[in-house]
Amino acid sequence: MSDGLITPEAIKKTAEGFMASKYLFTASELGVFQQLAAGSLTTEEVAHACGVAAAPLRVVLDGLAALNILTCIGGRYSNSIEAQEFLSGGPDEGLRPLLTFWDQIHYPTLNSLTDAVRGLAQDAGPLDEERQRIFSAGVDADNSRAAAALAATSVWKDRFRILDLGGGMGTFLRPALHRHKHLSATLYESPTVGNIAASTWAQSLLRDRLNIVHGDFMADPIPDGHDIVLLGNVVHYFDHERNEHLLRRIRQASPTGTRIIVVDYWTDPSHTRPVTAALLAGAFLTQLQGAIYSSDEGKSLLQSTGWRNIEMLSLTGVMSALIAEAGEPV
Repeated sequence: MSDGLITPEAIKKTAEGFMASKYLFTASELGVFQQLAAGSLTTEEVAHACGVAAAPLRVVLDGLAALNILTCIGGRYSNSIEAQEFLSGGPDEGLRPLLTFWDQIHYPTLNSLTDAVRGLAQDAGPLDEERQRIFSAGVDADNSRAAAALAATSVWKDRFRILDLGGGMGTFLRPALHRHKHLSATLYESPTVGNIAASTWAQSLLRDRLNIVHGDFMADPIPDGHDIVLLGNVVHYFDHERNEHLLRRIRQASPTGTRIIVVDYWTDPSHTRPVTAALLAGAFLTQLQGAIYSSDEGKSLLQSTGWRNIEMLSLTGVMSALIAEAGEPV
């Protein structure tokens, strides 16, 4: 609003966000930020390094300069500080896997949001192996900072064996095992995701402290012998009833005093803050028929399924964790 005049600018800015996203995805896929890692280049130099024509690439470079993701001085382009930090590595480094995931899986999925709201969306079924690798790598990149923040807390004190249910690539386990030498872990995943994780962990010096088990935590027996259970970004996959079922199954398989860490995009009571969490809800609905939950709803789920002494721990970005202990069996 300016001088009392109502304008559409806020609406237009939101509506045009897809254009900025696509410029960013295209530049990452072409390797623009990686080519600029060593210093500034002209359009022709970037184009040659990326194997494309200069004229069309300049459209992308100028768009990113307009968004302050690149800078352009005297006809030479450079990475912004943020692009240099998070996007200038190889295709599997930094946030580049996340951009690939958003571009190739998340972005197209949201085309079905209207159908999902109308109840017309169809379950696409499991991802094929290639798309699952993109999905897993993207989620791994997105969660890495929150995982490091969780590893730096005291939640691991007096604990020895972690059970990570649906933990993907073991993102939350890597920094925890690295930082706390007394810990060992079990990663419980579907065969497809578990095999992808195994190929990554095979190169890790931590591999001898991790056991990967395949199964369905909604139906198959939950492994015992652990004193801490990690449920990282799993709750948003399911509706309230299925989450209640899962948390009760975990409680029934856990001795009294077992600690549970439930990491997710917990929101305020209005479900509108953090904004990113509110927007991710559309993807969870469309891809997974899931939802986001407020921290109060999360606490209620834990309480109703036999967990006590519930606390909330802020991590980085929009992620936080609910920490609880197993009470008497229900």
